[in-house]
Amino acid sequence: MIIDDRHPLRRAGVAVTLLILLAIGVAGSILPERGLLHLPSPVGQIATATVSVAVIITVTVRQRWLPLLMAAAIAELLLTGRPPLMFVAIYLGSLRGRRLLTLCTAGLAVIAAAVTDLLRRTVLGQEGSSDPLGWLSSFGIYLLMPAVVGSWQGAHRRLVAGLDERAELAEREQQLRADRARAEERARIAEEMHDVVAHQVSLMVLYAGAVGSRLSAGSVDRPVEQRQGSDRLGTAGVLDQVELIRTTGRSTLRQLREVLGVLRRSGAEDDGDSGASDIDQSQPGLAELDALVRSSRAAGLELSVDRTDDPDGLPTLIDQAAFRVIREAVTNVIKHAGPVATRIGLLRRSDGFEVSVRNGPPAPDHDRLPGSGTGLVSLRHRVELLGGSFDAGPRPDGGFDVRAAFPVAQQHPVSQELVS
Repeated sequence: MIIDDRHPLRRAGVAVTLLILLAIGVAGSILPERGLLHLPSPVGQIATATVSVAVIITVTVRQRWLPLLMAAAIAELLLTGRPPLMFVAIYLGSLRGRRLLTLCTAGLAVIAAAVTDLLRRTVLGQEGSSDPLGWLSSFGIYLLMPAVVGSWQGAHRRLVAGLDERAELAEREQQLRADRARAEERARIAEEMHDVVAHQVSLMVLYAGAVGSRLSAGSVDRPVEQRQGSDRLGTAGVLDQVELIRTTGRSTLRQLREVLGVLRRSGAEDDGDSGASDIDQSQPGLAELDALVRSSRAAGLELSVDRTDDPDGLPTLIDQAAFRVIREAVTNVIKHAGPVATRIGLLRRSDGFEVSVRNGPPAPDHDRLPGSGTGLVSLRHRVELLGGSFDAGPRPDGGFDVRAAFPVAQQHPVSQELVS
């Protein structure tokens, strides 16, 4: 784990500790010299302090040079017998968790001190320690002070760094969950807007096309006896179509405002569940099927409904999903086939409920409306989440079939959030 040394308080604590250890080491230099070189006071103390400060600054800036600091500390101990650099080396090694390197350095320091004392007495003929064993023991205990301080500070810093890392990780995970919830909510609202607006706008296009066809054919201006079919309505028929366009447009705008209002509320509260529950409550079910049939027939779609049983009593999620399948399929017929014969089937079985939409080949003069290409994919996902099956595809005669089967007898616990 990398310890962040950039924090002002941490850097200040390390600096203060280094100064204290350096001062203790320099103070220890006043004791009788035990190195191989004889430097007269105060030249020895000044030289030792200067070299120690220079090496400490270098190692503080370049942390990878810690082994160089320890080598310099051993050399200083051998030549001068003074411990300032050794104190700092032991402290920094313990602080940074370099246990093996620090332990080896401390051991070499004790050995170097013993060798130096031996060489002073035997080779240089200088006065050595009267109690070498006691002196070495005291020196080893002397080195424990920076080791203990460095180990304690290092452990504390690693603990704080670990807690900071965990807190940062938890914050990132929370942010990711919030971003994912917002993305899911946006996708959910986009799907809802697609389901609502696509059908209504497709109806408006058909209404406008019918009005345009009558006006371009001049049927409004013909005598009544020369008109055929729905053209006999004349101006009244055109006005009815225009009124349908107006009411459908107003309904579309109202539903858009509702969906966008939910989006604003959920964004302001930053709570996806609030917006989800509002939309769930407003989702239509099979009770709206008759209104869908009336509006589609008014747009010129030859729509029929085959019911084998009353769909009342279906679970809410299945009821809403079944209506969504029918509405999306009828919308696709209006977009891609035009006003052709279309049959809606509702079949209640002992083990489930099935809906189907079957339309004839596209009208030859129909202009296909653009689509998003995701409607059927969304339907399949929704149906399969409820444990059902979904099939959609063209027929050899050019028509198109859509079928969705839902299990009703057995329970499939699916959360409202997933389905929506």
